[in-house]
Amino acid sequence: MDQLEELREKFRLSDREKAILSEIIIGDFTKNIKAEEKPVAIILGGQPGSGKSELTTAALKMLKGNAVICNADEYRDYHPKAEEIKENHEEFYPELTVDYSQPWNNELRAYCEGHKLNFILETTFSSGQRMNDTIKQIKAKGYQVYLLVLSVNEQLSFLGTRI
Repeated sequence: MDQLEELREKFRLSDREKAILSEIIIGDFTKNIKAEEKPVAIILGGQPGSGKSELTTAALKMLKGNAVICNADEYRDYHPKAEEIKENHEEFYPELTVDYSQPWNNELRAYCEGHKLNFILETTFSSGQRMNDTIKQIKAKGYQVYLLVLSVNEQLSFLGTRI
């Protein structure tokens, strides 16, 4: 077993812990967000480090602050051992938390869709077909869908991941 696998085992969460944390995340991120008769989903796209956080700010303004931000990176710190992982195994932090943060993101998005809450979905657009499928699924649930996309020089984007 390699070091990453050993760490995954060490920091593994039970199904009960994952479910409890999902409920906490949903509560934290949907607090004070009002349902809409015609909900809107804004999908943000760009490579890591491209500046999608600036797009998030713009998207929130478009929706007058009434939107849930669905960004898996935002939930990594909900892992109960996040601080320990960052302190002792920082280089593995993304790999050790993605198996939790991405499902939590999917559950938050599903909650938004089920309750007609506006949401902002951050993605890298790594697969055109998967993105098309996502857009179709969201539209089928009665949402207006808008895309905000950044295309940034790869060297600047790489630099953005290091700042």
